[in-house]
Amino acid sequence: MTCIEEERRSLHFSSEQHASSFLARIESEDRQNDTPEMAKKRQMKEMVDSIPTNQEKLFNFPVDWESCEKYDVVRQTMRSWVMKKFVEYLGEDVPSLTSFILTKLSKRCHPEELLSKYNEYEDRQGRYEHMRHDNSCP
Repeated sequence: MTCIEEERRSLHFSSEQHASSFLARIESEDRQNDTPEMAKKRQMKEMVDSIPTNQEKLFNFPVDWESCEKYDVVRQTMRSWVMKKFVEYLGEDVPSLTSFILTKLSKRCHPEELLSKYNEYEDRQGRYEHMRHDNSCP
C-alpha cells in the first residue's frame, strides 16, 4: 500500500469515527430530552429491532420476559405483527390463530414448543375443516 493510500485510509477511518461519535452524542442528547412515553417507545423499538430473523438464532435468542411484560409487548406490538404475517402468508388474518399464538407467547412458550403446538393446532383445524366439508356433501 502506498503512502497516499494509507493516508486516505486513515482519513476515511477517522472521519467514520468522527461521524459515529457525533451521531452517538446526538442520540444521547435526544434520549435526555425524551418524555417517559418517548423513552418507552424507543426502548420497545430497540428490543424488537434486536430480535434475529434467522430461525436458529431466533430460537436461541434470550427473551427478556420482564421487559416484555413491563411494556406489554405481546399485546401491543406482537398482535399487529402476527396479524400482518398471517395476511402476508395466508392472504387474510386468522383471528383464532392470532389469539392462539399470542396466548402461547404470553405464557412464555419456548419457540420449539410453540411451533409444535402450532402444528398440532393446524392438524386439528385441518381435520375439523375436512369433517365439516364431508358433512356438507349429500
